[in-house]
Amino acid sequence: MNKILKSGLSLMLAGAMCCTLVLGGCGKKDENSSAVSQTEDSSGSKVENNSIIIKGDGIKISAETLGYYVYQAAMTVARTDDPNITDFTTVDWEKKMSDGRVMSDVIKENAINEMLKKAAIVKYGKENDITFTDEEREQIKSGMDQYKTEQGDSMFETTLKAIGVDTIDAYLSLYESETIYSKVKSDFESNRKNYIKDEKKMKEYKDDNKVSVQHILIKNNSTKYEDPKKTIQEVLERAKNGEDFAQLMKEFNEDPGEPDSGYSFGHGEMVAEFEDASFNLEYDEISDIVESSYGYHIIKRVIGFAEFENYIIDKWNVEADEDLVNKISISDIMKDISDANNALMTAQKESENQNSEENNTQDGGKANE
Repeated sequence: MNKILKSGLSLMLAGAMCCTLVLGGCGKKDENSSAVSQTEDSSGSKVENNSIIIKGDGIKISAETLGYYVYQAAMTVARTDDPNITDFTTVDWEKKMSDGRVMSDVIKENAINEMLKKAAIVKYGKENDITFTDEEREQIKSGMDQYKTEQGDSMFETTLKAIGVDTIDAYLSLYESETIYSKVKSDFESNRKNYIKDEKKMKEYKDDNKVSVQHILIKNNSTKYEDPKKTIQEVLERAKNGEDFAQLMKEFNEDPGEPDSGYSFGHGEMVAEFEDASFNLEYDEISDIVESSYGYHIIKRVIGFAEFENYIIDKWNVEADEDLVNKISISDIMKDISDANNALMTAQKESENQNSEENNTQDGGKANE
């Protein structure tokens, strides 16, 4: 895993869902609350689960997974606005951020952009034999069946709602999409040249909200280099003098999680010093030394997965239904998710109390023997 990612910002569905399924308590959401992915605006209209919110050449994506992407975007945007936030129930989703934008508008934009990219990349994967296999499908179904058997249907449904989906079909669709996307991205990282064949063309797909970079890290507590600052200065001089950056990465880089192709990331995903320097670079430009809490970095902006995503979106004319997008209520979605999480926590406490009482009874019985 990327060592310079901000703590707690890994948004992969598989990890998030596995943690929820394993650690979540049992409980049932208030029957009077609205479904997670059926949100209302001030006029009372809804984005129904079966509404087609993303479309393109051979692409139709319903709104059934919208809540998940809103949830993930909301967590990232809220942390970007306040890195120290721990209680998301206190967030005013309609507040103005430091840059003057309304938080809910930013969340909505980021969530829809993520859905656009996932839809395009999944189509690319399927057309290039990168798929969600029958074995993978059966494995996740088996895991769900086991969970429902052990904890009950109502707890399973509430657990789904706690990550922004409210049906099994929606979860399976989401899991399939995330799996294929992850496979394509992994293949890109291993075979970048097969994807980026026309660098001049790809530069047209620059994304102001996402950047792709390669970097060399020398840790400030390095055990390999006696003088990290001196070492990074020497590496910078060699890079600025035209030596192959990829070779310098192989020789010096102390970030074990970085693929050869580098990283593609958005605002709020990296530590501030690294992020700011990356977004300020032009293509093929090499930064000066950037210091963060992890050590010393040299960063090179490259054409990466972010640009490839935008290229594929354009290729297949993938777009969102603006009328439906305007109906999305971030506050409603986040309230429903919060309600589900509260139900899980309440049930978890009840379960712990019950177990404690049973243990006390057993201990009391043994004492009387």
